[in-house]
Amino acid sequence: MIALISHGNEVNDLPKIYSTGTYVEITDWETLDNTLLAISVTGIRRVVIHSTASGDNGLMTAQTKNFNEPVAYEYKSELEDTYSDLVGTLQQLSNHPYVSKKYSAIDYSSAIDVCYRLSELLPVSNPLKQDLLETVDINLYIEKLETVIKSLGG
Repeated sequence: MIALISHGNEVNDLPKIYSTGTYVEITDWETLDNTLLAISVTGIRRVVIHSTASGDNGLMTAQTKNFNEPVAYEYKSELEDTYSDLVGTLQQLSNHPYVSKKYSAIDYSSAIDVCYRLSELLPVSNPLKQDLLETVDINLYIEKLETVIKSLGG
């Protein structure tokens, strides 16, 4: 599970983390020249974090429960133009070699898949990404992404 730190430091500290995180699958790893480990992950599902603890080795553990996911296709029809704009933005981003390699199977018919991919790819702050991650209502998620894209000049 991965969660964004809200206060504190990742190393030599027991940081406070946000109450929503992501259950992930490790897809790749490598040792860097500085002996740190670089890990690539794929998000599987959002989780709500109930409690955390730290072991003697400094490794944090957490008690989690699955997040109540929005239904991917339940969005208001009046948002359809906005949604198609989001699809168009994601399709443009998908032309970049990095994006096309990392996300080879985007489901453009799924509002939640489009929202998740845009949330990952847009150049916005981590607290804003966290706000998007915590958004339950798909209609609100779409509205927030539209606002973010407009603020970026898109």
